[in-house]
Amino acid sequence: MAAGLLTQIAAARASSFAMPMPTQPLGWFKKPITKVEDFKGLKYRTVGISIDVFTGMGAAVNALPGGEIIPAMDRGLLDAAEFNKLPKDLQAAVVKAGKEAGAYGRQIESSEDEQKLVAMEKAGKLKRVPFAGRDQMKKLVDPVMAEYAKEIGADQILAKINAIK
Repeated sequence: MAAGLLTQIAAARASSFAMPMPTQPLGWFKKPITKVEDFKGLKYRTVGISIDVFTGMGAAVNALPGGEIIPAMDRGLLDAAEFNKLPKDLQAAVVKAGKEAGAYGRQIESSEDEQKLVAMEKAGKLKRVPFAGRDQMKKLVDPVMAEYAKEIGADQILAKINAIK
C-alpha cells in the first residue's frame, strides 16, 4: 500500500515551486497544487521553519516524525508531506523518480524558454548577447559563496554541489 501511495504522490510531484530552482520540490502531494489557495486546510506534514511557512499559507500543519508519514497518509490523516528521511526500501525509488522528474522538468523548461526567446528575438523584443566571462565570474563569486555557506553551516553541502561534474 505504501509503495502505491508513494507512486501516486510522486506522480503529483509535478506541482513544485519554481524557486530557488525549477526542480526544487515543494512537497509530495496527493493532488496537484496549482495555486496558493490550494494550501488552505491542506493537511501537510513538515518540520522546522517550514511549519510557520505552510501555516502562513493556510495549511493545517502536523510535525509528525518521519516514520509516521506513510502510515498517516494511508489513514487519510495527511494530504501532503515533506520527506527528509524515508525507510531504506523507498529511498532508491524516490531518488530515481526525483532524477527523472528533474531531468524532465529541466528539459521542458529549457525547450519552452528557448521557444519564447526565439519568438522574442524574431519580434525584435530581445537581443541575446554572448557572455564569455563565466569562468572569471565564477572565480570571483566562489569565495563569496564559500563564506556564505560557512556562515549558515552549509559548507559541506556546497562542497558536495561543487564536486558534481
